[in-house]
Amino acid sequence: MWSTKGFLPGAPGVHGECLEEVPTCAYAEDVFVDKRRLTRVDSPAAVVSGSVYADYRTNTIMIGEDPGRHSVEQAVAPSLIRSMTSPSQNLVLEQAANEAQTAAVESRQQTPHRVGSGWRIEHNEVRFNHGAGLGLADDAVVTANFIHHQGQLGFGAWGNGSVVSGNEISFNGVAGYSPEWEAGGSKSWLTDRHKVTHNYVHDNLGPGLWTDGGNIRTEYSSNKITGNWGAGIQHELSYDATIRDNDISGNGRRHKGWAWEAGIQIQSSGGIGLIEVTGNVVSGNANGIALIDSGNRADETPAPHGPHMVRNVWVHDNRVVMSEGQTTGAVQDTGDPVVYTNRFESNTYYLQSRDEPHFSWNDADLTWAQWQDLGNDREGSVSPGRR
Repeated sequence: MWSTKGFLPGAPGVHGECLEEVPTCAYAEDVFVDKRRLTRVDSPAAVVSGSVYADYRTNTIMIGEDPGRHSVEQAVAPSLIRSMTSPSQNLVLEQAANEAQTAAVESRQQTPHRVGSGWRIEHNEVRFNHGAGLGLADDAVVTANFIHHQGQLGFGAWGNGSVVSGNEISFNGVAGYSPEWEAGGSKSWLTDRHKVTHNYVHDNLGPGLWTDGGNIRTEYSSNKITGNWGAGIQHELSYDATIRDNDISGNGRRHKGWAWEAGIQIQSSGGIGLIEVTGNVVSGNANGIALIDSGNRADETPAPHGPHMVRNVWVHDNRVVMSEGQTTGAVQDTGDPVVYTNRFESNTYYLQSRDEPHFSWNDADLTWAQWQDLGNDREGSVSPGRR
């Protein structure tokens, strides 16, 4: 074991909820050998090659490999950029020791959020930061960046009119924060007209793209979303949205059960006008397209446009591939089985068997024939096997 003095604060961070097996997820001062993040362990005795123990009391860092002829770095700065007068372009933005729910490149630091408006973040590599990589406020434009291996989130958004286009967003959430708390590709809160389009979102340790809390007029379009731990797109506690022309495959963990971690998951959300889900290809996810009214959350804040109810959702002209045990439809655990003005129309399903209960509606698991008998997908179709 090799040790050295570091640049540690007097005590580690505590903000955030960790996976049970990673109790030190909130410790933001990551250590890297040749740009490889070391796995944190909780005692000197546990240090082996590829791991690190940080003793905050004595400001000592211990690693399990000879640092000779290697670059050994410790993250120190809690942020990288907090003001911007010209576009951020063609940079490598890396290794901030930022806590969860703050970003290495952060425009959301003041209220009102227009103080950090209009940032342009283009053609950068954003990597190895501990919390979020990017934090977006009003009218941010985020284009053609490679956003990968953040500890908590690829990006977070807040405010009006931000556009996230043409980025690769991958392998975020690696510090061990719980995805049920907040980790993954992205999470957006209290946004209006937030547009996420033509991105490649893959292998994040949580949802791929996630709107949670008071979002309205959201657009998710033409994204490729694959291999994420959670739902491909999770629209939660939010309002009007358009989810169209996305290719969503292989997301979610089957052991979560029920309708969780679907390719497209509308959760305690409903349209003041409309949530439209159309033109998507949804294949091989833990579930298909799921409308989930869960936890009696109608009055949960923020609720700037009324109570959170799964209503006015129009799911049409999608292609959905499901295998045994996967479901599409509407489910609830609130005690109210009524499905409010939600419609499934003209979707095409690829199933191993039309006699298996791949659909849910009004507290019932249904076969294809039963699903249609309730008025769903009257012009839809079922084909065997894969698309």
